[in-house]
Amino acid sequence: MEQVVRVHPFLNLLKFLGALASCLAIFQGLMLYSTLGDDHVGRDSLILLMLLQLLPFFVGLVRMHVTFLAFVLLNHCFTYSFSKYNSIFNVMGLHQVPFDSKMAINELISCTALIIVGYVVINAFAWLRVQAGRRRNMITISLPNKQLAIIGIIVLTSSILTGHLPGAFHQIHDLAYVMCLVLMLSSEASQSKKFHTALIIGALLNMSHTLVQYGSLVDFGHFAVILFVRSCLAKNVRGVAGVVFVVIIGLFIQPIKGLYRVQSRAGDFSVLEKAGILGDLVEWRYFTEEGWASQKKLGPDRIPIALSENGEAEDEMEYVGEDEGGAFSALSMGFTRVHDDSFERTLVMTPSRVPYWGGETYTNMLYMFIPRFLWPDKPSWKHWHKFGKVYGYLAPNDDQTSVSFSMFAEAYMNYGFEGLYIISFVFGMILAIAERTAFAIFGGAYIFAYISLLTPMMNYSADLGIMVNREVIVITALLIFRPFLLRNIIGDDYSR
Repeated sequence: MEQVVRVHPFLNLLKFLGALASCLAIFQGLMLYSTLGDDHVGRDSLILLMLLQLLPFFVGLVRMHVTFLAFVLLNHCFTYSFSKYNSIFNVMGLHQVPFDSKMAINELISCTALIIVGYVVINAFAWLRVQAGRRRNMITISLPNKQLAIIGIIVLTSSILTGHLPGAFHQIHDLAYVMCLVLMLSSEASQSKKFHTALIIGALLNMSHTLVQYGSLVDFGHFAVILFVRSCLAKNVRGVAGVVFVVIIGLFIQPIKGLYRVQSRAGDFSVLEKAGILGDLVEWRYFTEEGWASQKKLGPDRIPIALSENGEAEDEMEYVGEDEGGAFSALSMGFTRVHDDSFERTLVMTPSRVPYWGGETYTNMLYMFIPRFLWPDKPSWKHWHKFGKVYGYLAPNDDQTSVSFSMFAEAYMNYGFEGLYIISFVFGMILAIAERTAFAIFGGAYIFAYISLLTPMMNYSADLGIMVNREVIVITALLIFRPFLLRNIIGDDYSR
């Protein structure tokens, strides 16, 4: 007798809302596209970009399967388009989009369309197809306490090791941390659920320690992204609500993060003393009129992100002004600081003030996979520092700080518009291949493999070399540990 699978009514509601949102996005998008020639303000172009970035996610709700393309473009929408809209019309109070942002938005519309086309074209090949049932029914593996303990040790000691590891090991350590965090959040406990829950709580405390010790919200960003993707794949609405809470907390801390770093680094403070400094800043910023009146205000589209030598976000350059507001205004300001403006600046300054780079930033992709211990004299990646210097982000006497640039900025500053369009199409192809690899590497639709290969592609502010490099490292790590993970997969109830 065939078993009847009941679908939760809420999932049917999500399908309906996804279908409705998809139709509205297509209809409104076509209307906006037909009137782009008369869009002198730039608002319609920005809204069209948002709709194009959101459409794959809406379609994923209808199909009950959200693809790599949908997650990546949703991240682009949140970290660039929504943030840009908020920055221009809410925080700065402008009545039209600045010229450099308008240029970037118009080009991003074309680039986003090419990413979608590249994904669809490659995914249409038979060898890349995945059965619809396997896509919908993502598998969560169960891990015993011993394996959870090993994963927990790596995650819980990350904040302690961060300041003591040599620069060459930082990137490997960070990727190992993210992969273990992925495995922790996307798996279940086969023995003790309480132990699993305790490890997750410990991970949150470890992230809080990193925030207090270094003033960094990067780990909370990883946690939110992983939990959001995992919740979508597992159709867990409560998990999505948890993500919203983490994001809101991060946005409220963001406006005072720069001031906290200055104060916490002014002396040799203990962790508890730094926590007190952070608490005092929160109290001052959100519960006093003086704090409301001293809100930091960013200059128009000038939000460079400084990197350490290993390529991780380190500091932001701030432009201070005065603005009245309360907690909601601070939340708006925190959201503004999310977006990256490197593409705007390269469009304005290349090639009129900065010559084309001629593929210089792509040369390292030929040898990036060779470990430095095998090639001690391997050329260092100095593109980020050069970018910061030639595009005016850094002071003339700054010889160490590096500044990140997006994949789109990298493509244009190397080869102009032709390179921009080609790289966008290729990126869509890479997304399709990476997604198929996530299903093929363990012979099934396993959530931890899916998220592990998706995470390196999610950062809007990363260049193509960084994304490809991290993707290769993740695949290599999964292949190395494949025999150990397969033992759990074989014994998993879902795969029998």
